[in-house]
Amino acid sequence: MKLFFMSLAVLAISFVLTSCAQLLGPAPTDTGMVRKAIEDAGAKFVAAVSRGDAVALAAFYQEDAKLLPPNSQMVTGRQHIQEFWQAFLQTGTVQLTLETKDVDSRSDLAYEVGGYTLKIQPKSGSAMTDMGKYVTIWKRQTDGSWKIAVDTWNSDAPLPTK
Repeated sequence: MKLFFMSLAVLAISFVLTSCAQLLGPAPTDTGMVRKAIEDAGAKFVAAVSRGDAVALAAFYQEDAKLLPPNSQMVTGRQHIQEFWQAFLQTGTVQLTLETKDVDSRSDLAYEVGGYTLKIQPKSGSAMTDMGKYVTIWKRQTDGSWKIAVDTWNSDAPLPTK
């Protein structure tokens, strides 16, 4: 009989703890693991830029992602994002470095703040270098991978003066 009541007590406590967890919402994510996944994806993104591979770049974005490039209209959807990157990569030889400065995550969303250095050697003309910062919002997919939901960046260069 004692065993029955102990089992019943354990079951009741389990029920209460499960109910409390549901009321509190999803458990926090391990930001260190999320940061590593995002930094690994960033390294692969840089490699795809170096190869001039717009298809691979677009694969980092979820299907309904939004790209907010500077001095341009918002680009929505993976296919349009691929077209954007294809046009960009055709400007010349592109070298990109990314430096993740901060990552924070909650449940299935994470944001990344970082800096970039971009070097472009046009097919004709002088090489250009730009440095700036970016914010990327990542969303965990049903398979556990992280894809970009929103991506934006801007230059640290001052506006041109007359």
